[in-house]
Amino acid sequence: MKKKSIFLLAGIATLYFNNTYAQETPQDSTITASIDQVVITGNSRPKPKIESSTAISTFSAKEIQKQNPISAAALLQRVPGFAVETSGGEVGNNLFARGIPSAGAYEFVQVQEDGLPVFEDGALQFANADNFFRVDNSVSRLEALRGGSGSIFATNSPGGLINFITKEGGNDFKGTAKLETSTYGLMRTDVNVGGALVQDKLFFNVGGFYRTDDGIRKTGFKANQGGQIRMNLKYVFDKGYAKVYYKKLDDRNTFFLPIPLLQNGNDLKDFPGFDANYGTYSYRNISQLNIPQAGGGFFSRNLEDGIHPKVDVLGAEFKYDLGNNFSVINKTRYTNINMNYTGIFPAGGPQLAADFANGAGITGNNYQYSLVSNGAIVNPQYVQKLGFWAIDKQMNNFVNDLQFNYKFDKGNVTAGFYKSNWKSHQYWNWSNILTTASDRPELLNLVDTSLTPTSTGYSKTYNGVTDMSFLLRDSQVQGSLNDLYLNLDYNITDALSFNGGIRYSRDFYKGYGVSTTTGNLNNSGLTTDGTHSFTTTTADDNMSVLGNKYTYWNYDVNRVSFTTALNYKINRENAVYARFSNGFRSPNEEAYYNNMNDLSAIKPVTTNQIEVGYKYYSRTFDVAVIPFYSTLKNLSFTDVSLTELRKINLPTQQISG
Repeated sequence: MKKKSIFLLAGIATLYFNNTYAQETPQDSTITASIDQVVITGNSRPKPKIESSTAISTFSAKEIQKQNPISAAALLQRVPGFAVETSGGEVGNNLFARGIPSAGAYEFVQVQEDGLPVFEDGALQFANADNFFRVDNSVSRLEALRGGSGSIFATNSPGGLINFITKEGGNDFKGTAKLETSTYGLMRTDVNVGGALVQDKLFFNVGGFYRTDDGIRKTGFKANQGGQIRMNLKYVFDKGYAKVYYKKLDDRNTFFLPIPLLQNGNDLKDFPGFDANYGTYSYRNISQLNIPQAGGGFFSRNLEDGIHPKVDVLGAEFKYDLGNNFSVINKTRYTNINMNYTGIFPAGGPQLAADFANGAGITGNNYQYSLVSNGAIVNPQYVQKLGFWAIDKQMNNFVNDLQFNYKFDKGNVTAGFYKSNWKSHQYWNWSNILTTASDRPELLNLVDTSLTPTSTGYSKTYNGVTDMSFLLRDSQVQGSLNDLYLNLDYNITDALSFNGGIRYSRDFYKGYGVSTTTGNLNNSGLTTDGTHSFTTTTADDNMSVLGNKYTYWNYDVNRVSFTTALNYKINRENAVYARFSNGFRSPNEEAYYNNMNDLSAIKPVTTNQIEVGYKYYSRTFDVAVIPFYSTLKNLSFTDVSLTELRKINLPTQQISG
């Protein structure tokens, strides 16, 4: 691991020609141009966008409906300053904020729902934040903040805040319904209804979706199936309101990964037998895995289950006017997640059948391939080794944000205490399989014909599996976050305003990892085919076995983040601002696991950002030009040598969604 400071300089210009619309509330559901639009994300109080000294983009419900994004990541592609990689399908995608290098996921931004995190850490292993959130008709507005005050109002968010704001009911009963279909077997319905149970007092909103489709690539099964429901109940009284809400998500999605392509210079074309437009290795013929374990029992998995989170969320929000310009707001939420993650991960590109056999220890032409499905002997030119990765995660998160606000003639002061307890327990069981290098792959067996079927090492596979459970992992991470924050908005003049914020983070992390050893099934009494023992195959030679040694670790974070900014409103349509911000990102789940024997090797990634901006808002279009300068420290990365790269022979693999 290496640590260096990285310097980035970038400029962003955005131009929108669509009218935007304010969030619908019980008091106002009229169309409002962006010149009058109010934002709440990254601010201590709602304020017009032109008065907010932040780089923030907003999307109304109508704008979201016009775009009809296939996923949350597809919607976020429209946010300037965010580079979003969406080739994985509907979920499991990656967002890179303002050029900050990362391994992917949502490592330097926090994804929120109504001002609280979807999950405290959006970059857990195989648990990207977008796995647990879906965009549907119950979303009222998206506010996406880059850099700026993100580190004051949330944890691990120096790159920005993404806040999906959900709909609430009003005095008028309203509803939307949408039925959607497409050429890839899509059937989706979205419904949202809201209104008043008691006029001016008690309001409700219920919305959600259900969807099934075959996927954007041909998997041979329903690639995506499931839905979610959200509901809330809000009671408004003279000095404030109280709201409770619930969300249920049960949805499974196929995760799409690289496909083989032939490359000649800058030209790419289909690999023989693989349809580059619609093909995928994630196919029904190889979807079932059922293998004995060295510790006893069997491990079974179905690729058709894909990424399958089951999410339950229960939350409440309370606001009260204390009098004398003081008010209090408290937001609390409990999230429980059980997720099964099953995906196919290509282990390099296709290999010549002879080369793969020779690499498996078979000399010359003494190899024979056959189909697992019917035993027929085949002679493929190329074969493909694929990782069959299975991950189970049990996660929960309790979060509470208590905030006091004092409003005075020239501005307001906000003080808050943020508490979050979260836990992630994960179990991995990974195997490798051997298939044809085609878009409808078939499992292959490989044997050494120079040996007899009873000889040791005669077979290099077990029903198409080359490496049975070669990697197991059992680990857990817990976080206890205790953050104090203070924010000041002060109007120096009618045109010039000051913003300053500070956040003190006293966070505690702990966890464990279970040791592993290697074993095999040679003395298990099991057979590979009802006749031959496991001594006749090499597929079980390096099986992973969980041990009884637990390595426990603790890691504390004690840091201060801060920001300061000036905003000058030239006139009703033009404004300029300048901001400096300092923030950090705590080590991630993988860093703890890889360094649990010596946590001194890891440190939080710290960031400094300077940004200046010009913003123009009219009733027909917006313009924002926001150059910024960033420095980062303690950012880990991995060197890849040219020697390693040369080992990848044509055909090369290209990411394709």
